[in-house]
Amino acid sequence: KEVYLVEDLTLDYLPKHDNIKIYQSKNMFRINTDTTLLGEFIVVRNNDRILDIGTNNGALLIYASLQGRKCELNGIDINKEALEIAKLNMKENNLNAYFFNIDGKVFYDEKGFDVIICNPPFFNTKDERLKNDNSSIKNARHEEEFSLKDMFLCFKRNLKDNGRFYIMHRSTRLNDIYKEMQNVGMRITKLQMVYDKAKQDSIGVLIEGKRSKNCECKVLEPKYIER
Repeated sequence: KEVYLVEDLTLDYLPKHDNIKIYQSKNMFRINTDTTLLGEFIVVRNNDRILDIGTNNGALLIYASLQGRKCELNGIDINKEALEIAKLNMKENNLNAYFFNIDGKVFYDEKGFDVIICNPPFFNTKDERLKNDNSSIKNARHEEEFSLKDMFLCFKRNLKDNGRFYIMHRSTRLNDIYKEMQNVGMRITKLQMVYDKAKQDSIGVLIEGKRSKNCECKVLEPKYIER
């Protein structure tokens, strides 16, 4: 069955990769600076089995495919239309991937994954003024449907023993992130603070982690971006 193509799609290029085309919906969450930062931060090895939680249009799976050969690409999302666009992007770039229309709160794969990627909702606010009427965008930004606790429990269920995860989040949520990681027996192995050159304080954090009771945390040189 051919993936559908609707009028609200735009054909763009993957940031910093002018040879890679990607379809995006005007009405869903679109690639932004955070997507690019996370895509460049992840480390993928040959033959890795990869899962992207909340895959949306599949951009992070495309970034992952640029690093490792013979990797197995998998994506889950609760939005069926987003998955159809992701399938279209895999076809556009001659990639094979498996997609599942399922909630991360219940997803489980007994084989486990070497790498899990997630660009999760950033905000836990209940302030209605900050929410979007578009359900797709609201779910991508606010963690009512997929909290930090839900995310790390999903990681715990689906990571192999030596597997690692990669996330991008807001610096202001570091205490919450570390608390939820500890609750499921995970530790940070690599951390990189992200700064906007126009602002003094860090605006984001990139994290690599794994299931471990004791491990060193490598703090990388800060990343500076221009808006």
